[in-house]
Amino acid sequence: MVELLTVVSIIGILSAMTLVTFPAARSRAKDGVIMSDMGQLRAEAEVLYGEGTTYANLGGTLISAAWTALVDDITTQHEAPAIEAIAQAYCVTVTLNSTDEWCIDSTGFAGIIAAATDCDGDVDAATCAAGD
Repeated sequence: MVELLTVVSIIGILSAMTLVTFPAARSRAKDGVIMSDMGQLRAEAEVLYGEGTTYANLGGTLISAAWTALVDDITTQHEAPAIEAIAQAYCVTVTLNSTDEWCIDSTGFAGIIAAATDCDGDVDAATCAAGD
């Protein structure tokens, strides 16, 4: 009987530890999905640009089904990405579940940026601000 109680106690302790770490692991997994989707957005933007569409259309409604599906998936994971685009450049930022700002742009940058900077807002070059 004592052995059975010991086994049940150990199982209870292990399950309690798992339940405590599960939300953090789930949040990190969602951040991974967001970062992956953002990388695919960058690839889709380049495909669209190569087909003759300017980057300026990325924020509009004339986007491919793949672009729309990726934006929808990102929105499902946490929030909608912010898209800043001009004819020859774009910048897309999103806040991760960890509260970091993830940014991709037409220069090939993908990474965490300072939350206060987002995209640089320059009408001549929509790019991510310098990373931390």
